[in-house]
Amino acid sequence: MADGRDRTLVEKCQRGDRDAYAELVRLHAARVYTVCLGMAGNAADAEDLAQEALVAGFTNILSLKDPDKFGHWIAAIAANLSRNFLRTRANRERLLAARVDRPANEPERFSGLRRALQKLPEQHRLPLLLYYFDDRSTASIAATLGISADAVYMRLSRARGELRKLLEKMEAHNEARNES
Repeated sequence: MADGRDRTLVEKCQRGDRDAYAELVRLHAARVYTVCLGMAGNAADAEDLAQEALVAGFTNILSLKDPDKFGHWIAAIAANLSRNFLRTRANRERLLAARVDRPANEPERFSGLRRALQKLPEQHRLPLLLYYFDDRSTASIAATLGISADAVYMRLSRARGELRKLLEKMEAHNEARNES
């Protein structure tokens, strides 16, 4: 954060102040959750992964060399944990099954968008979610993902194009089904 709040809180935490870490969690939990949701594809797994990432951040806070980079550092931890989660076969099968189910409280009009987003490859889905749903800048996304800002622009452009095609295909399928 530009105001130095992260630096102050990280330094306090590195000296053993647990309340300082609680404040860091309050400031960055939404970003961590968004990263996890973008990669895991469902809220339940994202919540578990976000909690695991925040705990890992606490246990590894002494290894953070630049306290001003806490937000990027904790988001990178979340991304790495999410990638590891997705690598296991059992979890992949569980994720595929979970993608079919629409949460009971989700409006129908968002169901198609959610399904289309989940069909995007991770490298396109995650920047899209961070940009539009976490209101992150391309520079921030680039730092989190370890890619250039140009690569973020390219992935966002491709993701929007793929998403548009998926939504059009889903709409055409629904229209054909309704006509039958």
